[in-house]
Amino acid sequence: ALQAGTLTKFRRQMRSLDMLLIDDIQFLEGKVSSSEEFFHTFNALHNAHKQIVFTADRTPAQLNGLDDRMVSRFGGGLHEELHAPDFETRAAILRTKQEHHKKKLSDDVIYLIARRVRSNIRNLESALTKLVMNMTAFGGEMTVTRAEELLADKFDAEVAQQVNIATIQKQVASYFEIRLGEMLSVKRPRNIAEPRMVAMYLSRQMTDQSLPAIGKSFERNHATVIHAIDRIENKMAKDENFRSIVNQLERQLRS
Repeated sequence: ALQAGTLTKFRRQMRSLDMLLIDDIQFLEGKVSSSEEFFHTFNALHNAHKQIVFTADRTPAQLNGLDDRMVSRFGGGLHEELHAPDFETRAAILRTKQEHHKKKLSDDVIYLIARRVRSNIRNLESALTKLVMNMTAFGGEMTVTRAEELLADKFDAEVAQQVNIATIQKQVASYFEIRLGEMLSVKRPRNIAEPRMVAMYLSRQMTDQSLPAIGKSFERNHATVIHAIDRIENKMAKDENFRSIVNQLERQLRS
C-alpha cells in the first residue's frame, strides 16, 4: 500500500474488518514503518471491540524486535499454544475428513494412517484421498495390507522425517550447552538433570519408543522416565518461559 500510494484506502479497509487474522506476526520485527501502521490498526480494531487473532513462533514477551507498546497489547490477550496433533486427534481428523467421501475406511486403516503419518494434517488428508480414489477407481475393500502397499512411499517419507532419540539427545545437549556424555551419566546437578528430563520428555512426545526403550537410551529405567515426564509437564504448566524453550526445541527437531 505504501509503494502503490493507496495507504488511505488500505487503512480504511483494514480498520473496518470484523476480524483480523495474521499468521507469523514475528515477521514484523525490525520493520518500523509496517509495525507503526499495524499498531494503529490494532488499536482501531481493539477499540471497536473487533476480534484479533495472531500466531507467532514464540510468546509475546519474546518478540524482542517489536515496539514495546505492541508487545504490551499482545500480552493483554488470551494466549494458547498449538501442538502437533497426537494419535487420537489424527484419527479423529481422518474420520471427519472421510465424511466428505462416499467411500469409507475401516477403523484399522484409519489407525494405520494415524499411526504412520505424523508430520502434518496436509499429509494425512493426502493419504486418505489416495486410498479413497483407489477404492473409487478399482472397487473392493480397503484392507490394511492394501493400504500399506498404496501408501508405502508416503510412509517411507514419514520415517525419513521422524526424529530418533539420539538426535533429540544431541539437540538438547547442544541447546543447554552440556556434553552428550553428561546427559547419560549418573550426575544429578540441575544443569544436567533438567536437560536430561527434557530430552526424555521430547523422546516420549516425538518418537514411538516405549518407556523402557527410552529409559534404556538414557541408561535409566522406565520409572525414571515417567518421573521425568511428570516433572517437565508440571514445570511447563507453571513456567511460560520454560514451556517456550521446550516447544522451541520441538520445533527445531521437527524442522
